[in-house]
Amino acid sequence: MVCPSCNKFPAYDTSTEPEVEINDCDAEPVKEEPTKAVAIVSGSVRIVLTSECCGEEMKEATFDISDLQVDIEKAVDCTCENWLEGIEAETDGAEIVDRSETSKPFTYKTGPKKGQTVDKPIPYRYQKRFYGASVPIAINCACGKQVGGTTFEYEVQASGMDELC
Repeated sequence: MVCPSCNKFPAYDTSTEPEVEINDCDAEPVKEEPTKAVAIVSGSVRIVLTSECCGEEMKEATFDISDLQVDIEKAVDCTCENWLEGIEAETDGAEIVDRSETSKPFTYKTGPKKGQTVDKPIPYRYQKRFYGASVPIAINCACGKQVGGTTFEYEVQASGMDELC
């Protein structure tokens, strides 16, 4: 892609922080144990790749967090009477992750190495690039104590992202 400001072919800058929006966080108690429950988190994450030269937004992708289930347990020093009513999901430290697919497993079918699996390099022209988000999610009760957490991770191939210019 060409940068709309300077008409160059720039590298993508992945140092921007993803935009995370948590829409809903509900909890369903586990019937056997009153101190355990399952939190259900919903929201969205938007990642943007900018050009390194001018900082223009070049590509974007939006990931839906739909019905992400997190096992939670009442904190030992929690003072809440009904600890499931005021739970909230918080995110901090979300980051864009990128990786390249540079090799693939190959299993020999004949010859002396039959059945042996090795990593076969992919020629540069055919390598795939993936961008995604890693979002740590902490679940807190009404008194502010952390009762659980997880990390939402998702990625998309670079060619599958929406172009902005």
